[in-house]
Amino acid sequence: MVSLLNFLARPILFFYALPWLMLLLVLGTLAQRTDGLYVAEQKFFASAILWVGPLPLPGGLAILTLITLNLLAKLLQQRVWTGRKLGTSITHISVLLLLLGGGVTMALREEGFIELAPKASGAIVTDYHARELVVEQDGNTILLMPFQILQAGEQLKDLPFGLRVESLCRHCTPLPLPQPAADRHGAAQKLQLQPATLLPQDEDNLAGVTFTLSGLDAAQNGTYVAFTPLKDMPEVKYSDKTYRILLRRAERPLPFSLTLQTFHKTEHPGTRIAKAYRSDVIVTDGAASWPVTISMNEPLRYRGYTIYQSSFIERPEVTSSVLTIVRDQGQVFPYIAVTALCIGMLIHLFGLWR
Repeated sequence: MVSLLNFLARPILFFYALPWLMLLLVLGTLAQRTDGLYVAEQKFFASAILWVGPLPLPGGLAILTLITLNLLAKLLQQRVWTGRKLGTSITHISVLLLLLGGGVTMALREEGFIELAPKASGAIVTDYHARELVVEQDGNTILLMPFQILQAGEQLKDLPFGLRVESLCRHCTPLPLPQPAADRHGAAQKLQLQPATLLPQDEDNLAGVTFTLSGLDAAQNGTYVAFTPLKDMPEVKYSDKTYRILLRRAERPLPFSLTLQTFHKTEHPGTRIAKAYRSDVIVTDGAASWPVTISMNEPLRYRGYTIYQSSFIERPEVTSSVLTIVRDQGQVFPYIAVTALCIGMLIHLFGLWR
């Protein structure tokens, strides 16, 4: 155990890890131009392994973990909590707190949006990136599968009929079916889904699943597609019950609801370009409710959520407000870390001055 601690505390680990981390930052920043922010972040910073062709290289997650272990081992090894070294030790702790906060944010951060028309209420956050396959029975969800764990050839369980995933794509291009097929139903009678190159903006990717249903009557058995843009998702009947299979953006409930009273938009003079916009909402939490104004530079912070005025959608009949909702359980760590850093540096400078 002591030998492992001594190895992890070696300065040479930090010496090699830091330049590699800087290189990843440069590569990831450049990749954002072509791959988009989300894809570049997942590829270079949130992955333990960075694949360059067939060559595996350490990704940002692996490097940050190594730096964290290196600083922690060095802190445990020196065991100095008095005198001039106290300030250095507290400074090391502040850096560890920053790294810990980043890990918590990476693991637990939730980000999504709510679109509200005037006088409409909402308490469901729609995720920007995650998708899910849902089976509803008479409007009630009986099966929910995250898209990222679905696999081609997988037979879904806990259903009264058979559902086999034939193929899936994170971003699909719909193509006309070469010729009609008797065993295809719904939208699958006219189109097939082909995998396409991911778009730079991940939220613009259109996910799709092609699946086969069995165990129903002969008129319903066959191939179906669930495609994000489809308005009419596959629907079948079994034992006097209606089942709907849909692919959608992942949804999460809020512990409170928001009701949009009015949406205000200010335009640059002589143009239709928005200069500023804000939403007057009613927050309802249990029996309590109160008005709040959310504008571009003034978010609402409540119960661990931060709600931003991010955009709006203009339709012929109404203009809807789009609010981004973020829950970041690691956001307190930078404040604690910076406070510890200041204390550590003051103690260190005071020790040198003495």
